Amino acid sequence: MRQQRIRTKIAVRKMLSSAIVFLSLALVLTPIVWIALTSFKTRIEIFTPGIIFPRTISLDNYVSAFYEFGFGYKLVNSIIICSFTTLFSLILGIPTAYALSRHQFRGRNFLATWILSQRMLPAVATAIPLFIMFSNLRIIDTHIGMILAYMSFSLPLAIWLLRGYFMDIPREIDEAALVDGCNEYQMLFRIFLPMVGPGVAVTAIFVFLMSWNDFFLALVLTRINAVTVPVGMAAFMQEYKIAWGEAASTLVVVLIPLLLWIQVVQKHLVRGLTMGAVKG
Repeated sequence: MRQQRIRTKIAVRKMLSSAIVFLSLALVLTPIVWIALTSFKTRIEIFTPGIIFPRTISLDNYVSAFYEFGFGYKLVNSIIICSFTTLFSLILGIPTAYALSRHQFRGRNFLATWILSQRMLPAVATAIPLFIMFSNLRIIDTHIGMILAYMSFSLPLAIWLLRGYFMDIPREIDEAALVDGCNEYQMLFRIFLPMVGPGVAVTAIFVFLMSWNDFFLALVLTRINAVTVPVGMAAFMQEYKIAWGEAASTLVVVLIPLLLWIQVVQKHLVRGLTMGAVKG
């Protein structure tokens, strides 16, 4: 009798867990599925109540978004800018985080805190100074300008996250590497970097997503040549109408690079989220 009650409790818990997971997935996936279905509807179907599934699969919204609104060029801009922002943030962030975590020097904690504080600055506080500086350098509305602007907030985040992962490695590893005759570069690239690989993957995801989703800096610092996806999507809000079909189709397209990026680094994602910690 007691065993039967235990089995019943276990079955109830499994059912509740499954129900919670199902509801969570429904909450997350319903908007995405709805947008995907809307992207294949005609304008009449979009504004007709009660039509959930498109009666005929139409690609007119995708064609209009790419040819009438020039969305393809803006998508390429975002991919180039965000990819190089992520790459350069990791190239500069990894050795900086390594030095802040493995070496003792005066003002180390203050420097780390100051770096983190740069990420806390709101975009509105940095947009005008960046605009003035980039205007003098003549890099407004350029890829290099947007990469530098995004690195102003992505690099501090990368350094702080990577510092936590490096600090999670025991000090005994340093001593063993020095005994084996490793220099600083060998310790970083041959020993520590493979150990924090999952953390690097997680940092790359965060940096890429933050750059990909930015709207304000791109709005201030771009005009035509370097317009990114978030700014480009504002063009769907016209004077007398909102192009809902084109907006939905672009949202579907925008999700594809993100899903591909996560697919590439997914084997490191779970481990990277559970290793390391933000330490003082």
